[in-house]
Amino acid sequence: MSAEKRTRFDGWLAGICASRVFNGLVFVLLGLQLRHMVAGVIDYDFPHLAGYALALWALLMALRLGWVWASALLRHIQTGYIYHYAFTMIIGLFALLTWWFGH
Repeated sequence: MSAEKRTRFDGWLAGICASRVFNGLVFVLLGLQLRHMVAGVIDYDFPHLAGYALALWALLMALRLGWVWASALLRHIQTGYIYHYAFTMIIGLFALLTWWFGH
């Protein structure tokens, strides 16, 4: 295997490992909080909890579809040049700070 392919493979493997570690950490943290979460919803009946779960699912699906739709529309304006992205970030940060402090 060439050095370039080996470097790419190592980077890919590091990304996979980092993703697995992060996912494991999230599940451990959720497991540690499970007792508190169950105690917080014990007063609700099943139809209310199912309704909340369905509403949350619908919201997340709408966000996901909106994200996919927007990214499909915006892929045509991507240039691939780093300075375009940096310039856009600077403009966005300036607009956010202007709104934040001018508000």
